[in-house]
Amino acid sequence: MIEYSKVLFDHQEPRMALPGYLNDVAPQHAVLWNGIVNGLLDKAVRDAHENYAGQGFDLPVQIVADGDSDLNAGLIQQTWPAYPQRYATALGTQNTDEFLCHRSDVGVQGRLGQEEYLEWRDVHDADGRLLRVEMTTETRDYWAFLASVDPEQTLQLLADFARVDTIDPRDVFGTHDPFGIDSTPALRKCAFLTEMARSAYNQPVRGDFNNGSQAIAFMSNSANSLAATINLFAHGAYPFGTTDGSRALTGPELIATMPFGAAADCRNSDPNIFGTAISHAWDGRKLALANPAGIYIKNAGRTGDLLLPDKITPVPAHWIKFSRGTQVVQNGIDFSFFQRLVVEPDPDSGLVLGDLIVAQTGQPVTSGVDIARLVTIALYMKTSKANVSSDFEKVALAPARTANRDNPKGRAYRDVHAVYGAFLEDQSAQGLSLSSRAMRGG
Repeated sequence: MIEYSKVLFDHQEPRMALPGYLNDVAPQHAVLWNGIVNGLLDKAVRDAHENYAGQGFDLPVQIVADGDSDLNAGLIQQTWPAYPQRYATALGTQNTDEFLCHRSDVGVQGRLGQEEYLEWRDVHDADGRLLRVEMTTETRDYWAFLASVDPEQTLQLLADFARVDTIDPRDVFGTHDPFGIDSTPALRKCAFLTEMARSAYNQPVRGDFNNGSQAIAFMSNSANSLAATINLFAHGAYPFGTTDGSRALTGPELIATMPFGAAADCRNSDPNIFGTAISHAWDGRKLALANPAGIYIKNAGRTGDLLLPDKITPVPAHWIKFSRGTQVVQNGIDFSFFQRLVVEPDPDSGLVLGDLIVAQTGQPVTSGVDIARLVTIALYMKTSKANVSSDFEKVALAPARTANRDNPKGRAYRDVHAVYGAFLEDQSAQGLSLSSRAMRGG
């Protein structure tokens, strides 16, 4: 059996930068983030190697650290639509759209269905008009780190998101004083996650500054973590192909052939991450998660996807605001490393977001669901030239049927139906209809 040999992520140069090339923390703290990401990489690569070995596939690891001298093919984009396709397949588009924009302080939140590495909140005025939509791909992995090392910066960022001057630390850290003499990074992280992250799969976020009431800071869905993304990437980076050796397996085929607990071939993200990684591994390439590791908003559609009320004029580009990152140009190609998106008309325009028109439907924007349909998400990796990976050997498999993704009552959709059933029970108990405006709080 091939023994797993740890890839020396901890010694990679350059060090793993903060997501989006942010500068939220001092250099001595940024080094700690480097260690966190490299630990996630090492665990994911080890788990993938051992999982495949346990199924009789004794394969060398093709993943290396960014900075490996063979990685000369530039950035590779793994992209997918942000709209939650798994929910739409299981529930139908209308029910899914209503559910996704539901927010309340109790019971099941529609945000639980925002599982394609994009989460959002709708902001309304007192008259119920949709003012703006705020979207994020930032991860709990990063924000837990940030809160542990720099609570002051954490509070300031949250205040900026909420458009207020200051925030009471108790609204973010609960009863723990992050500035107290007895406070430690570990205690701050625990207190922050207790208040700001989801305590259980089907429970709402407690803290107003991440549950959509006052702000949204980072993704709360467990399926949307950086750790989950890296795990998918690691399991996809192996040269599995069809029995005739003519091609690599597709992402859905690999998921169906070797089921992984957290991967679903009916999502947009999982099979795309798998498919991109496996196609490059099949060519005998080394692969690396690109520095800085993160999940990014590639774009928010094209010019003309959103129109002014005249249904002819495209909205001004600066009404679609990207932040929490930067744009990188390599070989004449623009790569977005942005993690936050706010769609909002200028105040002096006299318009609100609900006045704008979705070009495809000709109807006004009703919620963040309409914007999510326009958004594309990106994960970046790097590769070497073909046939560079040492001890590279293709593995032929008979791909299993992928019909599971097309069966809305299949096992891949069971949790969707369970969540939606609980949601309907909550609505019934509260005397609300599915289309009630009360569902659209936040």
